[in-house]
Amino acid sequence: MSEGYEERKYPEKSWSISRMKTLDSCQREYYYTYYGSHNGWIFNSTDEQKIAWRLKKLTNLWMCFGEVVHKKIRGIINICKKDKSKFMNANRFNEITLNELRGVIRESINKYKTKEWDEYPRGYMLQEYYYGGKISKETGDELKERLIQCVNSFYVSTTFEEILNNETIIIENDEDIFSSFNHDSLKVYSKIDLLYKSPDGYYVIVDWKTGKPSEDDKEQLLVYAWYVMKKYDIHYSRIKGRVEYLLEGHSEEIIFKSEDIEYIKAKVDNDLKIINYYLDDISLNKPKEKSVFEKTQKSYKCGQCKFRLLCKSDND
Repeated sequence: MSEGYEERKYPEKSWSISRMKTLDSCQREYYYTYYGSHNGWIFNSTDEQKIAWRLKKLTNLWMCFGEVVHKKIRGIINICKKDKSKFMNANRFNEITLNELRGVIRESINKYKTKEWDEYPRGYMLQEYYYGGKISKETGDELKERLIQCVNSFYVSTTFEEILNNETIIIENDEDIFSSFNHDSLKVYSKIDLLYKSPDGYYVIVDWKTGKPSEDDKEQLLVYAWYVMKKYDIHYSRIKGRVEYLLEGHSEEIIFKSEDIEYIKAKVDNDLKIINYYLDDISLNKPKEKSVFEKTQKSYKCGQCKFRLLCKSDND
C-alpha cells in the first residue's frame, strides 16, 4: 500500500454527476459501483467484493475511445505550451489513436483467453470481450468514422484555435488526478478536461466531448465552475464554460450567473438527501442491505452493464 493509505470499512461519502446518473439508471449497479466493490483489492475481502472491484474496472470500446482521444488532445496542448509549431497533424493523430485502440482490443482478447483479469486487473479490459463477445466490423467502421470527425473537429475547434493563435495560460490540462473539493464535509468530484486563461482575462473551462450531446452537459460545467471558484478564488463572472462537441463539430459556451452556481449547490444538497436515503449509518457511509438497491426494470440496460456476472447470481 502507498504511504498514507488508510483502510476504511466503508467508502468516503462523495458526489459526482456520474454517481447520480448511475443511481438513476440502476440502483443495483449503483450499489456495486460505490459500495459493493469497496475494499475488493484487499486480500481478506469477500469474494463478492473482489469480483465487484474487478468488474468495476472494466471499460468498453466507446469509453476507451473517448479516453484515448482525450489523452492525445492533452499531449498536443502540452506540446503547444512549449512550442506551437511542433504538434502532430490530424493524420498522425488518427494513426496513433487507431493503433492504441487496436492494442487495447488485442490486450482484451489475450486477457479473455488467459483469464488474467480475474487474477488481478491491470491495464485495459473491454467488457465486450470479458463477456465473450467481440467488436463487429460495423462497429469498427463506425469507430474509424467517428475518430476522423473528432480529430478534424479538434483542429478547427474554438479552443484549439484560441490556444494556437493567442497568448493563453494553461492552468489545468486533463490532470491525472481526480480533482475534488469539499462542500459541507461532502467530497464533490470535478475533473476538468482543460482550464486556461484567455487574453481577455476570462478563465475558460473546456469539456471535450467525443459522443453526442447530453442534458447533463451544462450541469457538469456548473460543477467545474464551482470547483474553479473554490480552488482559485475566482468570481463566477470571470469564468466561461465551453463544451466542444467534437463528433458534431460545434461548441456551446456559457458565461455563468449567480443563479447557476446557486442551482448546482442546491442540486448537490438535494442529491445528498437521496444518497443518505440508501444508508444505514449516515456518519459512517454504511449502505443498507443490497436487496434495498433494486435492479432496473429496463432489461436492455443489463446487456451493457459491467456487473451482470454478479447480478444474474443475485437471488432477489
